This record gives sequence, structure tokens and C-alpha cells, in this order.
Amino acid sequence: MIQSKIKKRWRSQFIATLFLTLIAIVSQPMGQLDRIWSDLILTSKKSPITQQYLIVNVTTQDTSKLNANILPRHVLAETLTHLQDAGARRIMVDITLSEAFSSKSDPLLINAMKRLGQDRLAISQGSDPKFTSHATFVDLALLTDSDGWTREVRTAHKNSGYNPARWLAKGELSKKSAKVDLRYNPADIDRVSLTDILENPSLNISGRDVIISTDYILGSSRIQLPLSEFNGRSTAIVLGGQSVVDEYEQAAKTAWYATIGVALLLMSLGVYLASSINKFRFLILITFLMGGISVYLNLGLIKIWGGQAHPIMHFSCFLIGIVVTTFYRLRLVQMIAGFFKGDLSPEEAWAWRSHEDNLSPVILLDSVGKIRRLNSAAYDIKNLLEGDFGQKCFAELRNPTGGLILTDENGFARNFLLEHPNPAVAIMIIRDVTKTARQFDALEAEKRVMQKSIEDIRYTQNRALELAGTYQQEKIRVEEVSQLKSKFLANMSHELRTPLSAIIGFSNIMQREMFGPLGDARYKAFAGDILLSGQHLLSLINDILDLSKIEAGKMTLHVESIQLSKLISLSLRIVQVLANDKRISLIYDEVNLPEVKADPKIIKQVMLNLLTNAIKFTPEGGAGAVRVAVLARPTDTIISISDNGIGISQDDIERLAQPFEQVDTQDSKLQKGTGLGLALSKSMVELHGGQFKIESVLGKGTAVTFTLPNAPSNNQINAKSTGQTLAFAQ
Repeated sequence: MIQSKIKKRWRSQFIATLFLTLIAIVSQPMGQLDRIWSDLILTSKKSPITQQYLIVNVTTQDTSKLNANILPRHVLAETLTHLQDAGARRIMVDITLSEAFSSKSDPLLINAMKRLGQDRLAISQGSDPKFTSHATFVDLALLTDSDGWTREVRTAHKNSGYNPARWLAKGELSKKSAKVDLRYNPADIDRVSLTDILENPSLNISGRDVIISTDYILGSSRIQLPLSEFNGRSTAIVLGGQSVVDEYEQAAKTAWYATIGVALLLMSLGVYLASSINKFRFLILITFLMGGISVYLNLGLIKIWGGQAHPIMHFSCFLIGIVVTTFYRLRLVQMIAGFFKGDLSPEEAWAWRSHEDNLSPVILLDSVGKIRRLNSAAYDIKNLLEGDFGQKCFAELRNPTGGLILTDENGFARNFLLEHPNPAVAIMIIRDVTKTARQFDALEAEKRVMQKSIEDIRYTQNRALELAGTYQQEKIRVEEVSQLKSKFLANMSHELRTPLSAIIGFSNIMQREMFGPLGDARYKAFAGDILLSGQHLLSLINDILDLSKIEAGKMTLHVESIQLSKLISLSLRIVQVLANDKRISLIYDEVNLPEVKADPKIIKQVMLNLLTNAIKFTPEGGAGAVRVAVLARPTDTIISISDNGIGISQDDIERLAQPFEQVDTQDSKLQKGTGLGLALSKSMVELHGGQFKIESVLGKGTAVTFTLPNAPSNNQINAKSTGQTLAFAQ
């Protein structure tokens, strides 16, 4: 409801502002001052004009030399002939040709006019009709503006001839006015006297437009040009013609459109400033500043297009936006209307205007507690609460108790605080503090909960101290158990190896039948199974023993300088038979590697574990391949063993390096293993101070990369990566 009222108010405000702005644009208040200011700026430019015009002045000195009070027709005929022979493009005669003269000279003048033709010769509308058939009829009784300035060449009568400026510029037979660009310098127009034409028949005026004028008989028809020493009518015609040639009319039209756009822009700016600025003094300062800005804006328009500027009109549009918005913002119209209705006193009207737009509910009461005014927010709570809402607010106004607690139609309690901003008027601002009151109650409850929590924390701290002692004792016991477990595994593994060695040795002798045939062939097969099972069990016991030694910290490195490339080649030869059985390619581009200090037995075991795993989980067939890649760095060497086998999912990679962990997939179930290979290899690499990393793409292959420091330390070394990686075969 509040938003709809605000939208309606803004709509009416915008319509009123736009209407007054359009009136200002059309009526142009103080437009006379705008025109005078524009003309002064334009005529001060003194821009040169194209030298294609020539004014032939018939002066009193010329008529004196001819011993005549008026210009003889044969002299005019001779002048026209000289001008035609000199190459004049168009000739306009600003002299009235009447019948009062001797008809003996008419043939010469008519012949000269015939030679020029109507396209090249124009005469005044006041001439005798017998001459008009040989020339274009133009209206030289031009009109000036009301202030006596010439801003456009306009014909005096619609049916008295064509516009002389348009005919002179383009030969255009039009009665449409021609705007004058006041930036042209009239002093740049070439002028000669009639005597100069008659005495210099060889004068070259090729391509020029010529006006023959008699300044001394113009009288009231003289055209006024501001700040110009040449005030003749011919000057105005020339400037109008030059403006037509340069299409100044279109530029002036564009300038007018720009003027309208600037006016609407300044109006919008005034509306925005009056709506957003709260300090009246600052708004007054901005208004004065905008007066200067309007002048500079119009100077820019003059510079771009040269049309008339309207600084006062623009400033008026800005003021309209300021004043109308201020009236609507202060609600002065509503205040005055309420005052004239007689239902509000001036104090009440002003107080209501000041607080009506408040986002909180506002009510205005009479002397008995009856509601006289409600703003939009107050309507909402009045509909929700009891009918005696106004009476309760009035009672609170007379006897303040700190607030009201009312019950809405849903039975919920609502808390309100009442503000009395104007002691002289019964106007009240109602603050709904229900949410705040409930938050306060919630804070009180939370405070009680926090106190209870503090007590619980203290109890927990005491309990934690007790448990810490117990934990320390349990930790010591667990460490002792762990050491006992490691010792037990080591001892058990050692004790189991002795009988296993006998089982493996005797089963090997029986399988080879070293002391004679066994009899039934099945005995030999059983002996082979016993041999394989014993070897597998021995390998498992060896791995467990090694892990136990590492975990117990009793694994000793027998470090010596080894040729890593030879060790890799040896490991590949050992697993070559296994790879051949599965038709898997072993790829290794042997490179020269520096010697490293490591335990050759352990590094060989790591290589065999990783190569065996890679071959085990690579499908049989010619497409399978296991690749070994090596990269030597200044401090260590990177070794990568990759395959294009079944791959490992990202979720399984993290747990594969743990003892007895295997990937639970359909393909992996077909392969036998204990899950100790990767865990043991990782521990052995880290025992040398290297790093161990597994990368895999499910269904495409796996790459295991580890680093070997050039000189291992007794402590585990966490080497930092140098950003170099080895790609594994896909």
C-alpha cells in the first residue's frame, strides 16, 4: 500500500514537472535576453565566409559621375553586360525598374536581361511587369525580427516573390526562410562600386554571385545586423545565401534538438537533487552553481552547432525540477489544501506534512482521542489491532507508561513505543518494538543458558584434567603393547622361516625327483603346490618382518653407491618372464644417471614390487605396456613406473599405501596378493628420505612415482617438489 502511494505521488510529480518544463521550452521565458546573449557570442566569432559573392554598390558618387539623380537604364544594361562577360554566375538587381524612365533605353536593358535569362537574373517584386518576364521575381522587402535583428531572411509577403537568399545560393525557387549564421564576418564580403565595374570591363568575377544594390534608397527596408558596420539589405541576403550553401539550417535544427535534450536533462537533474539533498543551504548553493553550468553548456552548444543558445531557458527547466520536487517532497500542496479545508490548523498541517512520509506508523489525534490522520504504515497496524487503538494511544499520550502492549487478531502480543515529536500537536509516531522485545527475552533466556553452560564447562574442565591423567597412562600402555606386538611379529616371522625353509627345500627336491621317481604323477603336482605355497608364505613373512622392523625403528640401511640405471635394468630382466607370459611390453629408455647412495637390496625390492604390481594389473595381450621413466635432478632422482591397466579410483588411492589394503574390483579379485607391496615400498622409500605418490585414472592406468635423495639421512626427509612431473603411459 505504501509503495503504491509513493508510485502514484511520483507519477503525478513527474507529469507536473514535465508539463511545466514543456511550457518553459515553448514560451522561453526571457527569451529576448537569451537571443541577445547568443547573438553577441555568435557575432564575436568573426568566422570567414567563402569568397563567392560580390556586392556592387550604386552610390551617390556613381550617380554624380553620371550626371543623374537616378541610375539610367542604359548604364544598368551596360553593367549587366559587363558582369555577364566577366563570368558572373547569378546576378540580383536590388533596384526597382519602373515606367517613369525613357523607353528609349528599354531595348538595351531588355536585351541584356534576355542574354542572362531567368536562371541567372533576379529583380525586385516592385519592378514594372514588362521586365518580370525576363528575370526571376524575388521579394526584397525582407522582414526583420521584433528586436530589429536579422537572424533569418524572410519574405514580406507569401505571394510577392521567392526568397532572394535561397535563389542566390542555389537558384532555388522557394519562399521558405533562410536562417543566417551570425558567425560569418560581413567584412569578408567583397564590395565594389558601380564605377569600378564600368571602368574595368576586364574585371574577372568568374563563378561569383553578384548583387547590385542602392543603399541610399533602401530606407526602412534596411536590414539590421548586430555589431556590423555593413547594414545593407544585400549583406543580409549574402549571409543568408552562404548559410544555405553550408546547410546551416540543419545545424540550427540539430542545435534546437540538443537544446530540448539539455533542458529535459537539467529538469531531471533538478528532480534528482531536490529528492536526494536534505540540506536546504546546500541545495541553494547547487542551484546558483547550476546557473554558471547552464552558461557553459550553451557555450558548448554554440561552439558545436552555432545555433541560438538558451541558458536562461535551461536554468528555468532546472528550477522547475527543483521547485516542483521540493513542493511535492515537503507536501506543501497537501498542507495548503488541508489548511484551506479548515479541518487542520497551520500547526497541525505543518506537523502532519513533516511526518506523513515516515516509514513508521504516524497518527494525528484530535482533543478527545479521535484519529484525524493516518499515514500508510498506520493503516496496516490499525486493521490488525483493536478498534480503540486511537483511544489507547491518546491515553498513553496523556499518561506515559513507557509503551503499549496490544493483542492483534491472531492473539499475539505486540509491543509499541510512542514518540511525541511536537508538544503543541497531538501527533504520535508509533514504533513497533515487538521484535526487539522478543529479542530481549531471547537474550535473557540465552544468558541463563550461557550461565548454565559456563557451569558445565567448569565441570568439563575438571573432568578433562582427570581424563588427561588417565589418557597419559593409557598412552604409555598402548605404546608398550605396540612395541610388544612388533617384537612378537618379528620373533614369529623369524621362527616361522626355519620350518618353511625345510618345507620349500624338501618340496623342491620331491618336485625335481632328485632321488628317483615318486610313483604316481599326482605326487609331483602336489609337491609343486607345496613349493609355491611355501614360497608365497615365506614372501609374506619376509614382508611382515620388514614392516615390523620399520615400524619398530630397527630397519638398518646398508647404504652404498649404486648405479641406478643398472639396478633398474636388472629389475626389468627379473620380471621379463612374468611380462612375457602375459604378452606385456616393458619400456625403459635407459639414460645416464648419477650415482646415488642407497641400500641396493631395498631399492631393488621396491622396483620389483612396483613392476610386479604393474604387470599383475595390466590386461594380457599385445596392447599392455609398463613404462619406466627417470628424471635426474640436482638433489634427487624421480622414478616413475606406469601402466595402462585397470586403474584405481580416486577414493581407493589414499588407502592403498596401508598394509593389507587391496582394491575391491572385479578385475583385482582375479589377482592374488597380500596388499603389502605398496605399503612396504612406500615405507622403504620414506626410510631413504624420499617421497611416494600414486596417480591413477580408472580404466586407463596407474603411475607410481617416488624420489630418491642423492644422499639419504637417518631421519625421514620431506623433500619439496620442484614442479616437475612425469607422465605415465595411457
